[in-house]
Amino acid sequence: MDTTVHPVQAALEKAVDRLSEKNLSVALSALLVTHTSVLAAQSHPGIAPTYKRLDEVLNRHGTSVEEHFLSILFIDLISEVEIFLATLVKTVISKDPLKVGGFQLKLAEVLEAASDEELIARAAETYLHNVMFKKPMDYLSDISGVLSIDQRTVERAWPSYIEAKARRDLGVHNDWICNETYLRKIREAGISSDLAVGAKLRPTTKYVRELAGSIDEICSRLATSVHEKHVGT
Repeated sequence: MDTTVHPVQAALEKAVDRLSEKNLSVALSALLVTHTSVLAAQSHPGIAPTYKRLDEVLNRHGTSVEEHFLSILFIDLISEVEIFLATLVKTVISKDPLKVGGFQLKLAEVLEAASDEELIARAAETYLHNVMFKKPMDYLSDISGVLSIDQRTVERAWPSYIEAKARRDLGVHNDWICNETYLRKIREAGISSDLAVGAKLRPTTKYVRELAGSIDEICSRLATSVHEKHVGT
């Protein structure tokens, strides 16, 4: 009996496990950060002094210890989702390179590639870089097309991910301050909002926990759909 694991299945399992670990870690860490603030308030000898010093520094910049750590966790989580999506695309493209269409690679990129696998990986990275700048539903449509899955599988939760990506960009580039770019991106995702330019959008514990649920839904459904299409039930 052949016990060899299908290469697509092996890649999927690894990608799902990695993202699940990150998602669960973020959800748990959000609770631990809240618990730490309680211990600090109770003057816990191992926590309170350092916590107080950090809190004083952060307060000068208009934030708190809890907000600071949640922000780091949140940015890390969105990066992990992007890695997950890239892994799915690279795995499917390695099986069918023509999926990415007819864009061109530089001659140097072709010559520098050590193998066909590396060349395919570069093609996947170029594709992902191009598609991520499209409008939210076009982004989903393109990804779904490459993966050969029905985009309706994740349409319900997709706007939550797009909003989170836009919020991450605010954190990295604009000190979590709402701007026109963020508002445009969420409008394109079909999200109505009464937020105004200048509002602070640091992630809260409630926000991060709810987002973790949406990300779990998106990624588990994508992984299941890719498995059914490319590995079989």
